[in-house]
Amino acid sequence: MQVEKENRAKFVKGLRLIIKGGYSPKIVSKYAFDFYLNHKISDIKLYELVEDIMIIDAGPEFELSEMDLINLVKDKLEVNIIDEQE
Repeated sequence: MQVEKENRAKFVKGLRLIIKGGYSPKIVSKYAFDFYLNHKISDIKLYELVEDIMIIDAGPEFELSEMDLINLVKDKLEVNIIDEQE
């Protein structure tokens, strides 16, 4: 359970940094893929979110706007990535 919380916190922190630096679907997708490769994700909701984000640069039909990404994270993890409070 602790590892799952830590993984969620790490993933959300990274997304927040990307949003602050200027949203780019390509950068967000690469971040999700790198996270997937470097972490054992046992949290099913986080796993689904990471999978959803990994494909957003696969073509225009998969691309998410910044607001779509924010809403996806809210729906999956119940976290607002543009809000510093957790």
